[in-house]
Amino acid sequence: WSAHVNERMAELGLEGRIDHRSYEAQGIELEPQHKIGPAASRRPEQGLEAERIEDHARIARDNGDRIIANPNVALDAITRQQATFTTRDLATFAFRHSDGKDQFDQVMGAVRASPELVALGKDGRDQERFTSRDMIAVEARLERAGDELAGRDAHGVADRHRDTATAKAEERGLVLSGEQRDAFDHVTGSAGLASVVGYAGSGKSAMLGVAREAW
Repeated sequence: WSAHVNERMAELGLEGRIDHRSYEAQGIELEPQHKIGPAASRRPEQGLEAERIEDHARIARDNGDRIIANPNVALDAITRQQATFTTRDLATFAFRHSDGKDQFDQVMGAVRASPELVALGKDGRDQERFTSRDMIAVEARLERAGDELAGRDAHGVADRHRDTATAKAEERGLVLSGEQRDAFDHVTGSAGLASVVGYAGSGKSAMLGVAREAW
């Protein structure tokens, strides 16, 4: 589900991403909270729901303390889902990981004062955007890796492998169009890095599935 959602968000130009993995699996140093729906929050006097609401607040308070002590915890968690973020994004995150206005203000203040926070200026919607020094370092490494890949030309796929992949696709009823075939030849060519641009629904994913078989 996360793969489908993230692919669609990318097609729509939306920056945020979702991750189905647990905080622990992602390496995020925060405790996950319970889901408290509006119905439960209106019935705090009921035993089990009251315990869940109390535990929810306790987890939020503990997470807030972690962030105040080390704002990098928040920056790491936010940038795992989106490379840049707005003040509103930060406030939403701080609200979820704090208990009460006083702690919310402390969390916001700690993150805004962190030397690891990088202001990027205003975006096309006139909103201030931020990222972290770690994220900038990641993007710098990606850029260097991209340059290295672009300079390599030994990754071509032999014609027999291409023919086998397209034949198997046709057996399943998938016949590449002329544009899809051009893209297929492009990405399975000798270049170490190739890109494909196309409208949503134009068959990029289907073409790449055949390319994966060739590779």
